[in-house]
Amino acid sequence: MEKYNLIFLLLLINNINTIAQKVHLKGDVVDTQNIPIDYFTVALLNNSDSSIITGGAYLNGKFNIEHNDTNSCIIQISSVGYQQILQLIQINNSLNLGTFKMNGLDIEEVVVAARKPKIKQKEGRTIISVEGTALEELGNSIDVLKNTPAVQVNNDGKISIFGKGSPLIIIDGREISSTHELDILQSSNIKTIEVDKSPSVATKSDVSSVIKITTKNKSNFSAELYNRSYFGRKFSNKTGINIVQPYEKIRNIISYSFYKNNKEYYNDDYDINNRSDYQIQNTTYSKNYPSSSSHNFLTGIEYDHDSTNTTRILYHFNGYNEDFSKFTLQQIIKSNSPDTVHREISLNTIEKTYQHNISINHTKSFSPSSSLYVSTDYAKVVGKENTNIKEATTNLINTQNKNKDDYNVFTFNSHYNNGLNENTSINAGLRAAFINNNGTTSSVNLDEEQINYWDKQTTKDLVSAIYFSYNHSKNKVDYEFGLRAEHTNTHANLNEMVIIDSSYIHVFPSLLASYSPSNKFGISMHYNHKIERPYFSDLNPTQTYYDSLSYRQGNPFLKPTIKKNLALNVELPWGLSLSSEYTRYTNMIVLAATNDSENPDIIKYTPINIDESERILLGLIKAYDGKIHSYSISGGIEFPFIKIPYLGETKQVRTNSWYLSINNDISIGNKIMLYSSFDYYSKSVDAITTYDSYYNLWASASLKLLDKQLVISLDMDNILNSNNINWEDNYEYITNGGKNDFDNRIVRISVKYTFKNFKDIFNTDSNNSQELDRL
Repeated sequence: MEKYNLIFLLLLINNINTIAQKVHLKGDVVDTQNIPIDYFTVALLNNSDSSIITGGAYLNGKFNIEHNDTNSCIIQISSVGYQQILQLIQINNSLNLGTFKMNGLDIEEVVVAARKPKIKQKEGRTIISVEGTALEELGNSIDVLKNTPAVQVNNDGKISIFGKGSPLIIIDGREISSTHELDILQSSNIKTIEVDKSPSVATKSDVSSVIKITTKNKSNFSAELYNRSYFGRKFSNKTGINIVQPYEKIRNIISYSFYKNNKEYYNDDYDINNRSDYQIQNTTYSKNYPSSSSHNFLTGIEYDHDSTNTTRILYHFNGYNEDFSKFTLQQIIKSNSPDTVHREISLNTIEKTYQHNISINHTKSFSPSSSLYVSTDYAKVVGKENTNIKEATTNLINTQNKNKDDYNVFTFNSHYNNGLNENTSINAGLRAAFINNNGTTSSVNLDEEQINYWDKQTTKDLVSAIYFSYNHSKNKVDYEFGLRAEHTNTHANLNEMVIIDSSYIHVFPSLLASYSPSNKFGISMHYNHKIERPYFSDLNPTQTYYDSLSYRQGNPFLKPTIKKNLALNVELPWGLSLSSEYTRYTNMIVLAATNDSENPDIIKYTPINIDESERILLGLIKAYDGKIHSYSISGGIEFPFIKIPYLGETKQVRTNSWYLSINNDISIGNKIMLYSSFDYYSKSVDAITTYDSYYNLWASASLKLLDKQLVISLDMDNILNSNNINWEDNYEYITNGGKNDFDNRIVRISVKYTFKNFKDIFNTDSNNSQELDRL
């Protein structure tokens, strides 16, 4: 018996000793520009025979590997396109190995033998690998976003995320100043795209979601010339050139593109005005012919003073011109009148917008885990719009409306992060944004040469913020607590009369907690507060008439929307991830049709607040990646809980909506890539607006020739002609809606020649994009 007790004691001592020898090795892996490597492998090798002891694959530049020995060993770090790192390390206890810097290989010397996981979930963020997949040759970054799970791009080019609204878009850490920059950035220069639905307090409080685009890290001289021709109802064409020239500590970039876009589409709109004893039906059938041209010019310089100091300067210009013609047949039926009114209305709008944006920033690194970032931006946006409206049959309306805005936007941003130790870090920052606008709006009766109205608007808006966050990691549990305080001061005059004079302070807390016992499983919880400020046009009380029975007018008493969001995300093996969210809205902003107070037969479109509303969102992503074929399936379902007034009663909105996206990526050798995408969006209700279901099928094929320097691509978008989004509003006593025939079936032929592999050095920060969006 004593013999067995002795054996048991020896085994127990051995197990305790084994547990005591278990250590955790942590570290960071970055490239030569200190940008985290998005996908890499780490292995520990035996010091005597180089056999593998343990290892794993990691994302976003961080690894945490468990080891059961305290002897010395060799650490091996590998990533496609980078020189492998082999280093002898001495292990005495759990330790932070610091930062490993990987040097890039000349792309001409690299043969990619394996494909990275195309989609990965990390703490609620969706990370999509573009490099090495068929997404690389889709066109520009907008084309890639169209094929990103949960990201929607409508017919007007507006980008939104399912259930989250319009996102902030960041390229290599820089907020873009205009979506026109997405036209410049080519898909072949994108490394990864990350969709973050619960951004931290370091992100501005009016941002509910973020799309982060990381570009490829190449620093050799290169130039790229491309042309894309679009064949549809109308012919369109885009031509561009990108040049990068590095020299010692300096890197220069020049990009230019010209886009001529022609469209033709039809829409039927209707307004039903329900009065107590009669009804007015206003129906229009319209043909639309928009034709636009845009020039995009981007130039920048990046200077490395030394290994710890970098200064960047970026200038971006966009010139946009549009000639929009619309021909409408109008029919007005009044239930208490036997007569039906028929009108022919012609509309022509000439729009010219010019935007200049300059950004200067500096980064100072004190250590691998401590840095200071300071940035300042200035943007000037001048927009002019002249619209002629004529009712040909009745001459009831023959007017010319003119709008002019002159915006000046100044922003300052400072961010400091400090790693207190290997497990704890703090982040703090300041931000201020000032907007000043001088605008005029006028209307002239061309028949009588009489001024209907002339208004002058001035707006001054200042938002200042301070934020702080605390991060801690221990035993595979990470948590972050953040707090952001913002002060908003808005002052607006209309013809020297004060219409807005508001000042308020909001505090926005956030909390993140996550547990990741392995690379294949993780769970995270997010909680945050956000705000959505109204657009300046939503506050302007000037009336703009569409026709004799309807006009649009802003609401100077509009309140900002407050959002409180709670999200839970689970990452599972087999490339599967689940997500759930609950959001409560206070003062949600919607555009509603109401009766004019003086003449109820006339409909006034104006933004309003809905007191309280709620939404629940569930999501799923399944991804598979093979050497030849990869695919992803994503879906989501949304449950709204909204109350709105309609026909003298309270209408409860409870209609759920869902979407499904299926993407396929096939590589045939190393020269041919095939890609297809199918998206379906069910019937949905957004506050007072109901949207019909729609779906879209996209197919693409690309061929790489001349050592991959020449790429020829064929794309077909909206193959089934099913991307026409019909809608209907119901509010108070008015129903209005529209049925569209956009027919966006497009066949696109692209030819691109790269003299060397071009790299956009966009890694500089502009931080005024949200302010520019509000314009």
